[in-house]
Amino acid sequence: MPALPSSLALTTIVDGTQIVAVDHRNNYASVQTGVNGLIAALSGGTAGQYLTATSPSAIAWAAPPGITAYRKTTAKTINASTTETDLLNGEISIAAGVMGTGGVATLVAWGDLLNNNATSLNSPRWKLKLGGTTLIDSNIFGGNVWTQSAARWGWRVCCEIMNLGSAGAQIATIDMRYTLPALAGAGPVAFTIGNGNHGGTGGYAVVIGNNTGAVDTTASKLLEFTVTLPVLAATMECKLYGALVTVL
Repeated sequence: MPALPSSLALTTIVDGTQIVAVDHRNNYASVQTGVNGLIAALSGGTAGQYLTATSPSAIAWAAPPGITAYRKTTAKTINASTTETDLLNGEISIAAGVMGTGGVATLVAWGDLLNNNATSLNSPRWKLKLGGTTLIDSNIFGGNVWTQSAARWGWRVCCEIMNLGSAGAQIATIDMRYTLPALAGAGPVAFTIGNGNHGGTGGYAVVIGNNTGAVDTTASKLLEFTVTLPVLAATMECKLYGALVTVL
């Protein structure tokens, strides 16, 4: 395919047997303006992009429709720490503009927990962040609910972040389940950030809720799912085995 010209330069038309110049000079100038505008719109695209209508009379380059996926296939272990730590290890960023104005980013992650400490403890604290902004903070399910056990206990989380007709307005959700040895103590607590509860009964804990956000997704944004453990001990651990993020 030949390279695009930088502009279209039309010479002055003259009267002839097939066209009367005086009748078409205004149309001629409009054609030149329109074609040059199209040439300008076509320039600047990058490999893999496609042309899309942004209004009834305008086009622009954009990322192709479909699913963008990010994966974490290496384990992340948090041990002997009470520092809030990203289980995704800073490895997943949602690329600039991929979410558009109505896209949805879905995070699914899984792992396990260990408390072989000598005492019963409060639950872990979980946070969902985008671009450094905390969208959801589960709070601590307190009352020494996490009893000691040498066994490892599984967890799984699903979070969605949807742009609400704007690249800078979101709704975020979380649905997390994890198992622990027999839970005891206080009942569910409200989120610190977001609308929802963190609690459980028996050997089963849940974190369910949502919150709005105002993160500018026209720029690349780091996605984080963090945990804070209650006690600094070698026998206290949270591990992520894998994570999948899809954007559509």
